[in-house]
Amino acid sequence: MNKVIIFGLDHHNSLGLARVFGINGIKPYGVLKSCYESHKKDFCYRSKYWEKTWFVSDEKDGLRWIIKRFSGEKEKAVLIPSSDTAEEAVDASLDRLKEYFICPGIKGIKGSVLYLLNKKNQAEWSSSLGIKTAHTLQLDLTKDNDMDDIPFPCILKPVMSSDGKKKDIRKCESKPELVKCMEELKEKGYRRILLQEFLDKDFEMELFGCIPMHSKKIPYLLTKHIREWPKIGGTGSCHKFVMDKRLRGQAERILRLIREYGYVGNFDIELFVIDGEVYMNEVNFRNSGDVYACFANKVYYPFYWYLDAIGEEIDKRNMEYTDAKYAMNETTDFRNVICKSLRFREWFYYVKNCGDFALRFKGDNKPAVLRYRYYFLEAMKAFIKNGFG
Repeated sequence: MNKVIIFGLDHHNSLGLARVFGINGIKPYGVLKSCYESHKKDFCYRSKYWEKTWFVSDEKDGLRWIIKRFSGEKEKAVLIPSSDTAEEAVDASLDRLKEYFICPGIKGIKGSVLYLLNKKNQAEWSSSLGIKTAHTLQLDLTKDNDMDDIPFPCILKPVMSSDGKKKDIRKCESKPELVKCMEELKEKGYRRILLQEFLDKDFEMELFGCIPMHSKKIPYLLTKHIREWPKIGGTGSCHKFVMDKRLRGQAERILRLIREYGYVGNFDIELFVIDGEVYMNEVNFRNSGDVYACFANKVYYPFYWYLDAIGEEIDKRNMEYTDAKYAMNETTDFRNVICKSLRFREWFYYVKNCGDFALRFKGDNKPAVLRYRYYFLEAMKAFIKNGFG
């Protein structure tokens, strides 16, 4: 049987993947990079569903280890990136890797995904496919920039996810505010930044799943953000599944266009809904951190991609979902309570009506206990600092 290698960060994404494969009878191997200076804060690797995990210093080190350890397999191992930087590394080394592994990518061409990880290129590509998206510019922070064509309000964000962090995303209402934010980001080490027209969305959706190599079906889940954290530039922390046929139809059209372009692999797509129309904000060509939302509905799309990639039939696998329950990244969502933008009673209502959690998982709670302990200590520090009132 072809082995599964999950390559990325010790985080929710890798944890969800390990659980998907584990409950389907395949224990994956994890080649992980810590998100912290100390392994004491890591939690994903403690899941019982791993066959074995190794920590590496960076993505280059990770690929060296993967090639050394798994290139001699009789049946090609399936390599699944679970972070942006891991996907970048895989796509940059695709010519060598595809000799030994089954990998995601665009038509098997090295650098094709890497090109689209640049959000300026991605916006142009989206428009060329006929997908609605925000007006997008790339600014060079080392030079003077023409400010005449800039729409306000606007959003500043890293050009590539690996360029920076979500917490550095800024919303600017005016030219003076934009100049100030550009200077702040320059001081943080940014040399370029993406500027996008601010779209006044009605709500945001998350579209995640996989595009198989062989099957014509595209397994996916579509959720609406009930809450996000942080408020500006954050990720969905509480979701409700979208059943609306018109919205699902627009989402499926986007998926067909991406498949026709030649991409195969897991995906995570951020969508904005404005007056009933769907706009694409961003595509991540790797597994979604919201993978935890697949369990209650039993739409195990990463496992389906693996089966299809090794030549197994997937068309009879479950690809349908309902909106009976919510899905929640419980520790991230609880930050809304800590920061007093949400009452504990309301938050607990959603907890009671959730079918999926990012951490809590029946029979595999070691990762959750470690993470809960970390956030409990962080919450106590915040309450002491801000008061309990």
